[in-house]
Amino acid sequence: MELKDLAGRSVVVSTSVWRSRGGVRYLSTGEIKSIQKEMSARGIRQFRYCIHSSDNEACHQMIIFHNRPQVINWHAQTGRDGQVFYMCLEGEMEIIMAAEKKKMSYRLSNDPGFSKMVSIPRNRFRRVVTLSSHSVFVEMAEGPFMDSDTIWRTSV
Repeated sequence: MELKDLAGRSVVVSTSVWRSRGGVRYLSTGEIKSIQKEMSARGIRQFRYCIHSSDNEACHQMIIFHNRPQVINWHAQTGRDGQVFYMCLEGEMEIIMAAEKKKMSYRLSNDPGFSKMVSIPRNRFRRVVTLSSHSVFVEMAEGPFMDSDTIWRTSV
């Protein structure tokens, strides 16, 4: 399978973000593996495939590919209720959430000793850390949503 096979179902937003067109939206396991392999070969550190076709949709679903160990710094969508959901498909990762007086850590993996998914308040600051050589995970949150809704911090 080549990425060009997704062309009829996808819109290229940037070199690191693609978005599904409307209608039935899906990615096969083979397509997920091909995206991961191709983006890694291109040297793209992080790639996002948006299953939602518009920022105005009520549910934002993304498959995110980290092609090397990395840390996505502290971020939150303050002023908005709701949850953000993470599910690890491949690799090992950690979601660290800033709580009232301490930080809570959730390690996600396919390993039976760890959680597979976590859902946390979207208005809490969190970091996403890929601990393995790469990770592939699902992130879902309520929309509508714009990138400008996210507040970034270097520390909390």
